[in-house]
Amino acid sequence: MDTDDTGSRRTDGGSVFGNGRPVAAEAARAARLRGEFLDFIDHAHPRMIRLLMLHGVGRQDAEDAAQEAVLQAWREVLAGRWESIVSPLAWLRRVTWSVHLRPPDRKRVQPLIALGVELPETPAAGPGHAELTDQIVTVLAALSALPVLPRAVMALTLDGATDSEIADLLDTTTQKVRDLRKQGRTGLRHLIPHPGSAKEDAR
Repeated sequence: MDTDDTGSRRTDGGSVFGNGRPVAAEAARAARLRGEFLDFIDHAHPRMIRLLMLHGVGRQDAEDAAQEAVLQAWREVLAGRWESIVSPLAWLRRVTWSVHLRPPDRKRVQPLIALGVELPETPAAGPGHAELTDQIVTVLAALSALPVLPRAVMALTLDGATDSEIADLLDTTTQKVRDLRKQGRTGLRHLIPHPGSAKEDAR
């Protein structure tokens, strides 16, 4: 069987990588990873925007932070580290949160783009405030009235983060997270009218 100049066995008509992996197999793997990544981002990107908006961040700033987190995720894909991330959603949430907290004068991280690799487009951001339901607008307004830490805990809880993940993001303990959640829920009960309250007031 033919070999190339490095002694690697040729299995696809002559083109191989130095480690012996056929070009066709590597291309198929790259295409699979890209497709899986795009499917994940299509679901996760709007969630990251919503997470920051629940925390009181303006829509444009939320979109910018989520976009940068996606670029950092794509960098992990290109570096071959994405598949080793145990919980991609938790990873993206942590990066999005960190980008949001970063001082505005910090230079953004640019994606590492390999030659010939096209950066995938992020999905549309979703509905703006004008298209949000009255219920969601009410929740956003109520959350924005909470103190910063209870608001952060409630936003992260609504996004599905565990107590341990929230504690890690906020640099606190899980017990403190539970206390802040209780405080946040109490505040929301006072800020969000009960569905039947309007009818009772009209009597």
